Amino acid sequence: MDVTTPALIYRLPPDAIATVLDEATVRLQAGDASVLVDGDAETVLAATKSLACGVPVAAAPEVVEQLWTHGVLQRDDGAPTAELRRARLAMSCVLVDGLSDCGARLAELLVDLGVGTVVLRDGTEISEEDEGERLRRGRRGRRRAEVLTELLRASADGTAVLECPAEGGVQGADVQVLVRAEGASWPSREQLQARLRETSRVLPISVGEQGALLGPVVAAAGPSPCPACLESHRPGTAEASPSGARSTGGSPLPGLCAHLAALQLRELLAGQQLPDLTDTVIHIDAGTGTVRSRPVPPAADCPCRAQSELFGVPSESPESPEPLESLESPELSEVPGPSEPVDVEGPS
Repeated sequence: MDVTTPALIYRLPPDAIATVLDEATVRLQAGDASVLVDGDAETVLAATKSLACGVPVAAAPEVVEQLWTHGVLQRDDGAPTAELRRARLAMSCVLVDGLSDCGARLAELLVDLGVGTVVLRDGTEISEEDEGERLRRGRRGRRRAEVLTELLRASADGTAVLECPAEGGVQGADVQVLVRAEGASWPSREQLQARLRETSRVLPISVGEQGALLGPVVAAAGPSPCPACLESHRPGTAEASPSGARSTGGSPLPGLCAHLAALQLRELLAGQQLPDLTDTVIHIDAGTGTVRSRPVPPAADCPCRAQSELFGVPSESPESPEPLESLESPELSEVPGPSEPVDVEGPS
């Protein structure tokens, strides 16, 4: 019998606090341990998201080893217990923008998974075209987000379900899922950049009659592509459905996409490693059911690629600067308390 020894993992603990002191300094605190990290503040904050998911000890860059030495990282065998996974999900916040059939089902699944806060945003009025009798029944003319918030709150156990106004903003969500029913194509670069001003990570999902695209996760820095380098990977609309066939009424495609996205989000928020959609796009052909995937890594010549070294991803550019330059011990008395985790804002 072949027995494999679990890989050791460095991980930022769930109660860690990252505080921006200025544009070039971030304070990391975990329990009684605290360090100052010198480097671009946005880069460091993006890095903490992946450090929360874990970095293999065997492949950890020197800067991660230094964080471990200073006591702000945990080291475990990479296999989170069920209790720890539940705790991570309970501390997470996901914004679902777009409550077509796929988005509405995804929101229900996130509540079922035990995500701590689920924020819904969609000002579209319910009509006969909306899938699901439960959503339509006696509620035509009301906003999708308003109705679904009411329905999920009635059954949610331990999950806060919030409605965000259609023109409002959300600050503090761990990831935003941008669901569109406009054919199998990615959102524009400008749309993604606007979303990243709200949250540090965006997962685009597009479902149409010919097929669907899921992912990749888009971020300003890290192992995922940024909006700029995503342009070099942009497929044509027909790529997701080479057969040219269209889905028929009652298609299972929205539900399939919702379930795939929910499982990937669970791993992103509480798993032992980054999920496939971190840098991969999934294509589903509505006519044949064919599922294909292809990598969509950060472009080699994009500035965001320089930040990948912190995540243990080899840089293709030997001239890329080190994302973090030095570590030093701060005064613990200066460490502030945690801030509010989620702030839902109405239109100004």
